[in-house]
Amino acid sequence: MTLYHQIENWLIARQTKQVHRQLLIISGAESWAIEQAINLSKQSAFLWLGNGHSDSKTITNQQYQSYLGQEFEAVVLNCYSGFRANAAIALSGTITAGGLMIIICPTFDTWPRFADPEWLNRVSYGFELTQSHFVKKFINAVTNDLNVALLTETAFKGAISWAAIQTPALISTQALQEQQLAINAVIKVASGHRNRPLVLSADRGRGKSSALGLAAAQLIQSAGKKIVIVAPSPATVQQVFKHAGNLLPQAIITKNKLSLDDGYLQYVAPDAILNSNLDIDLLLIDEAAALPAHLLFNLIDRFSRIVFSTTLHGYEGSGRGFDLRVKHYLNHNKPEWRSIHLNQAMRWYQDDCLEAFWFELLCMQTKTQTPLITKQTPLTFKHIPKTTLANDTQLSYTIFQLLIDAHYQTSPDDLIRLLDSPEQDCYVLQQGDVIVGVALIIEEGGELLSSLKHDIASGERRVKGHLVAQNVAFHYAMPTFSVAKQWRVTRLAIAADYQGQGLGSNLLTHIAKAAKTQGCSFLTSSFGVNQRLLRFWQEAGFTLVNLSKKPETSSAQHSAQLLMPLNETAKTLQQALITEFMQEVIYQCDKAYNKIDPAILHLILLPICLSQTQSPTSLKVVAQFIQGTRPLGLCKRQLRDFYLAQIVKFKLLDHSAITPLLSVLLQNHNEAQVAKSLGLTSAKKVEQAIREICGSIFSQD
Repeated sequence: MTLYHQIENWLIARQTKQVHRQLLIISGAESWAIEQAINLSKQSAFLWLGNGHSDSKTITNQQYQSYLGQEFEAVVLNCYSGFRANAAIALSGTITAGGLMIIICPTFDTWPRFADPEWLNRVSYGFELTQSHFVKKFINAVTNDLNVALLTETAFKGAISWAAIQTPALISTQALQEQQLAINAVIKVASGHRNRPLVLSADRGRGKSSALGLAAAQLIQSAGKKIVIVAPSPATVQQVFKHAGNLLPQAIITKNKLSLDDGYLQYVAPDAILNSNLDIDLLLIDEAAALPAHLLFNLIDRFSRIVFSTTLHGYEGSGRGFDLRVKHYLNHNKPEWRSIHLNQAMRWYQDDCLEAFWFELLCMQTKTQTPLITKQTPLTFKHIPKTTLANDTQLSYTIFQLLIDAHYQTSPDDLIRLLDSPEQDCYVLQQGDVIVGVALIIEEGGELLSSLKHDIASGERRVKGHLVAQNVAFHYAMPTFSVAKQWRVTRLAIAADYQGQGLGSNLLTHIAKAAKTQGCSFLTSSFGVNQRLLRFWQEAGFTLVNLSKKPETSSAQHSAQLLMPLNETAKTLQQALITEFMQEVIYQCDKAYNKIDPAILHLILLPICLSQTQSPTSLKVVAQFIQGTRPLGLCKRQLRDFYLAQIVKFKLLDHSAITPLLSVLLQNHNEAQVAKSLGLTSAKKVEQAIREICGSIFSQD
């Protein structure tokens, strides 16, 4: 039988009965593989990612999120145009029952060394990726999975994966019942008792977006509810708006908003929601696992009617990390919260083999947790080479699961970085055979940037990677910083059962020692700043030296760069950076930083303002204010200087005590605004609070 007839018979057999969705690999020369994929998908409603097809449904890796709620009989991914795990697993969720996911790739013997455009664009300047461990892992998974079909220029193998339940209706009664329960639960949050949030969780394809959209439409139509939806990006909620619009054809649809009479559904960016004055009836948070926990905590505290929607195995973040952090917060602050989990897929049959393939390959399936080890077992620190990660499936699973649990933005793409990025290394902390901590570091700066140091510092050049090395060098016009060899800690994860025992700091100490042996001058880190994280890194010996002027749209957090010097030359350079940074922060307090949480601002200023002094004349003015003979409006500058000069003593005050002082004296908010935000009755109450705080510090001298 010819190759053509083998494929034709396989396709015909798949159309005769109900079958699972399957993965088909077409491995060979690009032009030949494209021709085969076109022939195989021409009778289907398909989506094509990458080069090779002129149809309007051809997209790039950067556009995949816009298609997540749509349905296709076939999705084609051309790996010659670049492979992204995020796009692959997400688009697999758009394929309907019995459909095909077709991957075009080079021959298996050449693919690991193929110059993938996606990876050429991601590897840091000065580094080179010669072969992909992830591709080897992918090939091994394909070879060993009987449900994956493989077509080469000389052979075809393809079993058929039959669906176990032979029912005529694709969307089962169970799936519809689950979705209706979810819709009813969302409506109840808006119409029932306050302070009873709902957590709606599921894997992709279970109908979360449609449930949110249909519930919103019913609330708008029947009760004129004002609903805001928050998500990482507008593209994330396209399907929510689509389903709401389908139920409300008469609604007016504008950019990011659907309106009907007085009711509406409106998208608001995460960084804008906390600063808005919107009077809303219900807050929906879609893809909540892809948002930082501190932002979700603030929303829980502020809004009394909230629905969280989370994807357990997401392309932007993990629902398990959400479970560990946000559900714990809900238990303590909104104990009457409820949860609904959607199990049944809406688009495909149960026990789907395509979903199972991606979950297994990308380490997204939860494994049994290893039992706790006694404290007497000694800790060991190890470097894990990429070859070990690639060859030891259980080890890579364990490490990636820890990373998923610890960081809300860990995605499938990060697994490829873990296995392949030449500038990234993995270190672990073990107790016996149990991995209790993981750290990922990226090498930056050093001789690799020596020929570009002046261009980087002046802003004339910006190369790929080297995030902290370039940001700090440019911000302070300091060429020497970019050529100081650095290790940036990009991820630090401690197993949940071992947290609170100082293991994170222990792991950083080991990494600092390893960095010194490799000739590094600095250990650095960069993250969205919040009170808990900043305090941890400061206590570990890191100093903040740069803070973005604007918060990130998706996290509402300012991006911070911190460093730890590892030699005397680095300490001198660090001091120069601190001096510049201190002046910048004080200048920006009432400008770019006037909306930062005062408690965070206090933590930022504490280690960099220790050398501040105050004149006797200025102190006399402060004393008069404390005694009540001088009003606040006539001594704000002197009180600000008093705070900066006595900042160590202010360290002992709690958040509520320090907030009015910093809000008024440094961030330049008027007393009436501060009184309203703190729930005080008048501006005079704010002045009195500042007087009492300063008086308690003044009396210590």
